Amino acid sequence: MGRPRSTALTNPLINTNGSITARPCSVRDLMMVYGVSYKTMRSWLMPFAEEIGMRNTYLFTILQVEIIFKKLGTPKFFDFDKFSEKA
Repeated sequence: MGRPRSTALTNPLINTNGSITARPCSVRDLMMVYGVSYKTMRSWLMPFAEEIGMRNTYLFTILQVEIIFKKLGTPKFFDFDKFSEKA
């Protein structure tokens, strides 16, 4: 079965007010908050792979997400009004 597809409302990083909090998440969740494609996100993470470490599961740990935020910059706010889900 697998994990259900993440949306802005179910993304674990996005709080209901649009602020961003470090929580265990997938690459797809990170893609959504940074507003980039999978290929772009992977290329951004590649230089820091050794510092981030290997994922033991489908999700990055909180510590790994904090390292990613430190390296790429923490997204400040998620605008639900500008986000449109592609069908």
